[in-house]
Amino acid sequence: MGSFRVSLPFVFLVLVLSGCGTLEVTQSQNGTMTVTSDQGTSLNGGWSYASAQATKKATEVCAARGEIPFFFGESRGGVPGWSKLSSSISFKCGPNAAEDGKAITEKYQARVKNDPELAVIESKVEFFRESRAPIPFVIASNNAHPTAEEAKAIAKWAQIREEYIRETGELNSKVPSGGGALREANHRKLLSFQDDIAARVADLIVALYNGKLSYGEFARKRQEVSTALQAASDDFQRGVLEADRDAQLRQQSLAEQQRANSLAAWSTYMQSVNSRPSVLTPQPAQPLLTPNPRLQTNCTSQRIGNTVNTNCN
Repeated sequence: MGSFRVSLPFVFLVLVLSGCGTLEVTQSQNGTMTVTSDQGTSLNGGWSYASAQATKKATEVCAARGEIPFFFGESRGGVPGWSKLSSSISFKCGPNAAEDGKAITEKYQARVKNDPELAVIESKVEFFRESRAPIPFVIASNNAHPTAEEAKAIAKWAQIREEYIRETGELNSKVPSGGGALREANHRKLLSFQDDIAARVADLIVALYNGKLSYGEFARKRQEVSTALQAASDDFQRGVLEADRDAQLRQQSLAEQQRANSLAAWSTYMQSVNSRPSVLTPQPAQPLLTPNPRLQTNCTSQRIGNTVNTNCN
């Protein structure tokens, strides 16, 4: 019974100390923040508890800005059983790219789906597609060139798509890179791969509008260049994740070479496309309106003295 009375104040003291721990948030010149929790003890989960508390605080800080935290690293301090255990987490606040990007995409899809001016081409081009998705047969096999009416719809689609690309690019540019010159450079490089894909597809849309491409060739080349550049981007990303710096540089160099080869082949292809004559499919001939013989009226007049007689048939 005596040992029980001794342990009560000890447990109470530990709980009070853990409740009085600090959650300190600091910010560096480059915008990276660090939150430190020293609330870990051997009785409440130690470093795991301190880390969870620091993560919670970072989430609250970013939520107050309407953003989410992007975590870059953690350092731990203290000695289990001898001192408080601390967790220091570095992070930045940024937009919820997944949710915000989904909203931008859904807005774009709704616009192209509900625009009546685009109805003439909705079965001939894919307004939105994944780079590795197969092309629908009815589109890939369409060797027709746009009509003048369809060219107007293609121009409208291009304008809507440009707005979508711009909004997506602005969102991606706001996503924190992780701090440090190297991480920032890698982040910009990965975004540039997506810019390359968007620009090459824009080239194709212009050529389609100008009657230099059929719908089928447009679809096939769109898939080809998107797949090649996305593969280069994925290889570069794998290089970023390499722990060994030399292996990272080798992987990224291969990805850059793959990208350069794709763009060189693309330049040659577009030169040949732009040298083609413009071919716009004639609009279906409209039947000429001819007067209905039954509705034609012929009138003759005959004067007899002071009387004029008029007969119409």
